[in-house]
Amino acid sequence: MRRLALLLLALLGAPALLALPFALDSDWGRARLAALAERATRGSDAALAIEGLSGDPLSRLAARRILVSDRDGPWLEIERAEVAWSPGALWRRRLELSSLEAARIALLRLPAPSGDPGPGRPAASPPLDIDVALLAVARLEVAQAIAGEAPALALRGRGSWTRDERSLELE
Repeated sequence: MRRLALLLLALLGAPALLALPFALDSDWGRARLAALAERATRGSDAALAIEGLSGDPLSRLAARRILVSDRDGPWLEIERAEVAWSPGALWRRRLELSSLEAARIALLRLPAPSGDPGPGRPAASPPLDIDVALLAVARLEVAQAIAGEAPALALRGRGSWTRDERSLELE
């Protein structure tokens, strides 16, 4: 009986798994991904609102606009963001991004304080090792209330964040 149940599960589950990439690479699939990200982050210090997803979620995904909010409202706005990645690295507990790019990022204000680990205590490790081969921001705007004036910068770099080390190289 157990083998029959496993066989039925495999026969029913295999087509669904094979159809998943096609479903995700559709307007419906991208809308479901945006809704899932918004639901998963709702009520957090980095709640997401995502508009205009396009591209293939399993290789190169773009968003027209992303707002990151906390209990006080939006604190980060990202326009024309694009990420290129390989989902196969997830099997090795790695998030490998070949590029993470944005036309504009605006730091509207500092986020509200949250579960800060305190002085001398390290921040929590990510659940996956993260590697970003190319980080590019055409225009980074920092609110005057944060920087004393409203600078606009361009960034280019790369970085990684693992349980053991964090590195970020920027130009």
